[in-house]
Amino acid sequence: MELYNQTTNCEIIYALILSCDKSGSFIEFYLSYTKDSGATWSSKLIERPSALRPKEKTDNQTNLQDEDQKKDYFSSGMGWIDFYDLNHGWIVLEIPTNLRLGMNSGILLQTTDSGNTWKQIGNYLPIAGPFRFISTKDGWMTGRLDNTLHSTQDGGYTWQQKTLEPPPTASENGWYDLPIFKDSQNGFLSMTSVSSILILFNTHNSGKTWNVDRMLSDIKRIANVYPSVLIDSTLITISASDIEATLTLIKVLPDGKIITTKTNALNIKGNLTPRSLRFSGEWHLSFITINQGWVSTNTGQLLATDDGGKTWTVITPQ
Repeated sequence: MELYNQTTNCEIIYALILSCDKSGSFIEFYLSYTKDSGATWSSKLIERPSALRPKEKTDNQTNLQDEDQKKDYFSSGMGWIDFYDLNHGWIVLEIPTNLRLGMNSGILLQTTDSGNTWKQIGNYLPIAGPFRFISTKDGWMTGRLDNTLHSTQDGGYTWQQKTLEPPPTASENGWYDLPIFKDSQNGFLSMTSVSSILILFNTHNSGKTWNVDRMLSDIKRIANVYPSVLIDSTLITISASDIEATLTLIKVLPDGKIITTKTNALNIKGNLTPRSLRFSGEWHLSFITINQGWVSTNTGQLLATDDGGKTWTVITPQ
């Protein structure tokens, strides 16, 4: 499950969720949306691109066990969604190539009519993973199975790999989160190094160059991979523990001060399954203020908070 929200003056216009149904012979993706903070939801099936629709069998093939015809190109069930404005949005659907070797690809779908219709953009992607567009042309994507970062300047038709240089104290490579831009020129991007140092980079030229802004050391006990957002220069990230049955919201202030808010999972309102607290890179975070936000877990449950993580409510679409 991947989530996206659109706001104006800190009030929710709508929220979108990309989800999949694995109950049939082929995985189907649905776009669910709400206009009342998750009280009610509506869903619509996303039509596959014609080139990747399941092949239709002829009468002579009815009883054949053709592996190519049975193959589901979206067998991983992974997908990501992002909207630049109310009309322009994109979806990335993963196409596994060799998951054991950490290799994947994907296709990019685009809508210009608020999700009513979708079309494929370009050919196959060099990677597939979380992505974000900062205009109708400029976007960024991170690899789900590796630590690569890619960008596009032509609406997703072509992608180029980017590499950020960490400081000498954190010389190893790490895992990139998506950049967050305050305007067309100024933005931030966080990276978690293999030595468990969270590095926040900044840019003042639309991502052409990046500089180290601040670092958070010794975070191994909190998490290994950090989904993050930046609100009013405050970095917000989250972790969970199924062993301790806790959900922890972490805020890193501009001066480096860290504020953690831990919630007992037993106090979360709604039907939260224990498996939902198994923390992984499949978690997604979205906030509109430092107090109001949402998180989707690796099991597809959606949680909301309006008090900075002190309390949470399960609002998963039904």
